[in-house]
Amino acid sequence: MEIDINGLKWKICEDNQLTIKSISDNPNSDNYYFGLCDYTELIIHIDCAQKNEVKAQTLRHELTHAFIFSHGFGDIENFGVETVCNFVASYGKQINDIVEDFMKK
Repeated sequence: MEIDINGLKWKICEDNQLTIKSISDNPNSDNYYFGLCDYTELIIHIDCAQKNEVKAQTLRHELTHAFIFSHGFGDIENFGVETVCNFVASYGKQINDIVEDFMKK
């Protein structure tokens, strides 16, 4: 599935754990990756083995990373409560709509 976020064309892919780990910052770790947001390639990778409820939650999480990146919010460590609330108010529905479309397939 391809989506547009603020003029950037992102792709959402379901991949297996080995594929996701291979593109992570630490491919040799024992960590389990539910998903991964690849800012270089503009691809969101979602673990295909997850149950649908977890897959949808993971996609919301990774889409939030993509929206933050695509809208130029660089220093997210210093987001205050009002900034987070404004971000969710501005982009939450769009993120949920994308998740709903993705989960219909």
